[in-house]
Amino acid sequence: MHMTIRHPGPRTVAGRITYKEILVFAALVLFFIVSLPGNRSEADDGYHYAFQVKTQTWAQLMEPRFLLFLPISRLCYNFLQLLGLHPDAYTMMCVLSALCSAGAIMVCYRLMRNVLQLEKGAALWGCAFLLFSYGYWRYSVEAEIYSISNLLCVYVLYLIFTKDSPRMTLLAGFLAGLAVLIYKPNAMPLFFAFPFAYLIRRRWAGFFVYPLTGGVIILLGYLMAYQYVKPEGSYLNFLAAGASRSYGSPLVTLFVVLSNIAATQFLYGIDAIENFIRHKFPANIIVEEVFAANANGIWSYIAVGTLGLVALSMLLLLISAIRHFSRQHLRKEHAILLWWVIVYTLVLLFLDPNSPEPWTMLLLPIMLLVTCTLIAPLFTAGLTKLPWAVIIILFVHNVIGGYKVIAREDSDYIVNQCGWLKGHAQKGDLIITLGSGSMIAYFAYHVPAEVCAPEKVFDLCVDKAQAAIAAGKKVYLTENMLNRDDAIKFRHPEAVAKVA
Repeated sequence: MHMTIRHPGPRTVAGRITYKEILVFAALVLFFIVSLPGNRSEADDGYHYAFQVKTQTWAQLMEPRFLLFLPISRLCYNFLQLLGLHPDAYTMMCVLSALCSAGAIMVCYRLMRNVLQLEKGAALWGCAFLLFSYGYWRYSVEAEIYSISNLLCVYVLYLIFTKDSPRMTLLAGFLAGLAVLIYKPNAMPLFFAFPFAYLIRRRWAGFFVYPLTGGVIILLGYLMAYQYVKPEGSYLNFLAAGASRSYGSPLVTLFVVLSNIAATQFLYGIDAIENFIRHKFPANIIVEEVFAANANGIWSYIAVGTLGLVALSMLLLLISAIRHFSRQHLRKEHAILLWWVIVYTLVLLFLDPNSPEPWTMLLLPIMLLVTCTLIAPLFTAGLTKLPWAVIIILFVHNVIGGYKVIAREDSDYIVNQCGWLKGHAQKGDLIITLGSGSMIAYFAYHVPAEVCAPEKVFDLCVDKAQAAIAAGKKVYLTENMLNRDDAIKFRHPEAVAKVA
């Protein structure tokens, strides 16, 4: 059998930004902005972050887990206001995420071409796989922390691999420290995986200078914030604050990781699956997901078929990749990517095994590792049809089973529940709700009235209601106060009994 062997073409010159790259970056940003969803109930923290950026003091914005994320967002918000643009804080943060995600894809392409020595087709495939993976795509248009984290992490790795000078080592360390100040879990790859990149290149000084520089930046950053915020407790307590742990099943973790690649939101629109989820996870409020998926109609059942095609095509691709795998395609740099995946996975399995959001940051190193070890040999052998077919099928499925579910605002349960109050509740009024954290954050951002959730602070809500009535203000009860969700009854039966 005749097999065509393709060799990598000329590499992009490291450090020089071409007009073609600028156009591609602009196209990526435009793609993200065009795909801004109308339904925002899927993400938990976006409106909460935007509310903080819009209303809180600088000291309140400096939360130890993401010390500089909100202050940087506030700086951008204030700068745009100085220009007379008066942006919506939430939308601005979504656009910032889009810019960072587009930048991360561009850096990934350069990393695959200049460092991992992949041919152009394989590098483009990897970028397309990352772009159309549901979790990456979705959180590229959300007011979240993951896009800027992805950009900084992959750019630091690119600097380490391509810039062999003391000045660039100091810059990489500085950016690594900054990345941790923006989001503390970035320390996992930046300081427990990336320093070994210096070892495999036999750059012994960099192995010590890089983490030392980053560590100094982190310690000084937290010290300056500690002096400014003046929190209770010691500096060490402030430095270590922000870590939390939740429990979950490793089997659910596998589903979470896979659902960040291929969308599964449509499954809530299938009655049998909805009932299964309610039975197996009684503490989870899923009314928002069910409402959105039901609005998807027959497309949710079509998505079952497209998900099957995604699974089948990926299985065939894996079989083909294994058949053409050779140790000759392995490079020392692949070990860093593998260790990045392992370190991040182990820490998340311990701290937060079942939340989908933090697992989205695993998509980038997985893409790099899979592309350079399994996909690149197929492109070298000229076997490109199946890999590109997988990308097309994945894109079609994530449109039908993912983005179509959240594309329209009228599929947003929170908007449907809160729309009237947005136009009627005034400052000084009180809204009492047993809704999800997303609903509470939506109220806080869009409605001038105060919001209180009696699920955990029933007595405080009663006191606030009495004070509002005494002041001649109105007290509003949301629909879920009367028709209480079974998950609330399961989690806090005492609170529900008081409400009743």
